[in-house]
Amino acid sequence: MIKNLTTAPTRSWRWLRWLLGLAILAGLIWHWSKLATNFDWEAFAQQLRQPINLWRLVAVLLLMPINWLLETRKFQLFVQLHYPWSFWQCWRAVLVGIGASSFTPNRLGEIGGRAILAKKEEVAGILIATLQSSLCQWLAFLMLAWPGLIWVGGELLPLSWQSWRWYLLPLGPLIVVGLIGFGLPQVHHLLQRLIRHWRWSAHPSIQALKMVKAPLIIKTGTYACLRFVTYCTQIYLLLQLGGLILPYWYAMAGIAGVYLLQAGIPLPPGINLLVRAELASLVFGNSPEATAASLAAFGLLFVVNILLPTLPALWLLVKNEKRDEN
Repeated sequence: MIKNLTTAPTRSWRWLRWLLGLAILAGLIWHWSKLATNFDWEAFAQQLRQPINLWRLVAVLLLMPINWLLETRKFQLFVQLHYPWSFWQCWRAVLVGIGASSFTPNRLGEIGGRAILAKKEEVAGILIATLQSSLCQWLAFLMLAWPGLIWVGGELLPLSWQSWRWYLLPLGPLIVVGLIGFGLPQVHHLLQRLIRHWRWSAHPSIQALKMVKAPLIIKTGTYACLRFVTYCTQIYLLLQLGGLILPYWYAMAGIAGVYLLQAGIPLPPGINLLVRAELASLVFGNSPEATAASLAAFGLLFVVNILLPTLPALWLLVKNEKRDEN
């Protein structure tokens, strides 16, 4: 059942996504090859060797566990509606989810990955808690990223249109309120139907869906917002590491807007990182230096936040397999 949840979309949709990704990749390579002819590689190497960059990299590494600890606490609040899992159990599930999602589109493997360490009777609740946690993160992401897109992205519009963009500012919060008020009950109704279809012993899980009230949404939403701010701060530090020095709030707004723009493009894993880098260089200045700093920032962040936690995740998976064999 977990396998059914984590399979890729239909074959035609998969081919369409890959064709779109390859077309975008070809365009990016052509664009970057043109920029590379005017790029000062020696100056960029000197920038990377600056002593202050060591501290920036250390700060990014320290923020990585904070990022995932916030995610674990948010996930635990939803899990505890179903089962009395400890923080340590949720932490292990989050790590395994990272490992399972490293190379899947939009990190879909995370949904099934977190349920791998669960007992058979716990799978339904863990899958539901994972979906709820992801939905909560997306709502927080939309709430914070929309103003950033309006502010920084709106500056790319023609001058005659720029003043009108502020009228769109309430749209993001209204969408969030609408999703919570009208979309969340529909999601819970769909989950109930799926649980009954799968014939899991899910009566406690169905009851737990009804316990998602405003106080829990506020608490988990706070953790989700803190996590997104942590994530954007890591990018901000890595952009500085590459020589792109920007005002903090302007950079944070631009980074959030870039993520919101890229989230609407269905791309294969890996290519989405390149698109984020290209969008960041467009927002912060389409120069060879800005492009190089953006590529370095998003590439390093993937290594720090995804690949590094994957190592303990693999160890947990092997340990779990040995436990099942015994």
